[in-house]
Amino acid sequence: MSTKEVNEKQVEIKEEKTVKKEHHEHLARPKKASKWSYERCLKYSKRYHSQEEWKKGSPSSYKAAVSHGWVEQCCSYYKSGDYSSTYHKVA
Repeated sequence: MSTKEVNEKQVEIKEEKTVKKEHHEHLARPKKASKWSYERCLKYSKRYHSQEEWKKGSPSSYKAAVSHGWVEQCCSYYKSGDYSSTYHKVA
């Protein structure tokens, strides 16, 4: 194969990939909005007396806070001892 033929083949392959990508773009699902807002994570964190309790008691809210970088803010009240808005489940 000559250099010209190789270049033409490469262009053809790129065009096919572009067409396939454009064809499948409509099939992609839109990203689902997270149910965990900062306020909601904060509310859930205040149900516990330590970060470890929160991590065990509400792992999904804790993971959301970690992924958004909110853990430090959500845990700041543990150090201050402000439990005024907390509640605990009765077993």
